[in-house]
Amino acid sequence: MRFFIFQLLFFSYVAASANSFTEKHVDPFLERATDTTSVKLALAGTISVFLAKPEDDQIRNQWVGHQQMSKETSGVGDLIGSGAAGVLLLGGQALWDDNESHYQSHFRALVYTTMVTSSMKYGFGRSRPGNSDSHQSFPSGHTSISFATATSLTYAYGWKAAVIAYPVASFVALSRLADDAHWTSDLVGGAFVGFLLARASSYDYSENRLHELSKLEIYPVIGHGDLSLKISYLY
Repeated sequence: MRFFIFQLLFFSYVAASANSFTEKHVDPFLERATDTTSVKLALAGTISVFLAKPEDDQIRNQWVGHQQMSKETSGVGDLIGSGAAGVLLLGGQALWDDNESHYQSHFRALVYTTMVTSSMKYGFGRSRPGNSDSHQSFPSGHTSISFATATSLTYAYGWKAAVIAYPVASFVALSRLADDAHWTSDLVGGAFVGFLLARASSYDYSENRLHELSKLEIYPVIGHGDLSLKISYLY
């Protein structure tokens, strides 16, 4: 009987933890990822990819035929876009930023961007330029991760972060052209994926919760000889 009670308590704790995790890190993200702004961003991204696609060959020839960036320089972009820079910045936020929502938002952005980008790579199965046997060209993972970090930092720290983070993210994207690892449309798609998912990941759960609670009204109702509570929720 004691073992059964222990199991019941354990699984109740696991279920409660799962519900809490979903409430904090999944539900608000999904709500923001499907709101009007995200739909517009997804539409703009799709159109931009289709507009860039006819220019893929010409731009590739310009970058491959006229080396626009040295191997050493593009190697730096490759390292930054691998996620190393994002993880280091995330660690710094966790250690030194008193606002924990900043590193949590950044962490969500990196996780969701990695998941969605990987799924899209396998789903589209686009061949990379050159003689590569890889069929995971679209979208560019280095670009999506870099723009996710840039967007997350911008939401956390404003324009001062943006003027540094977005040029770095753009540099990472261009380094992929220099390495002949991606088509231009891959970079455009990656930039939109990273931006959209980081935007959806950038929120303060405690503020969202307070906003939700502000919709809930509980007040006493005194009647003829009795006392009751009235609960109303504005939606």
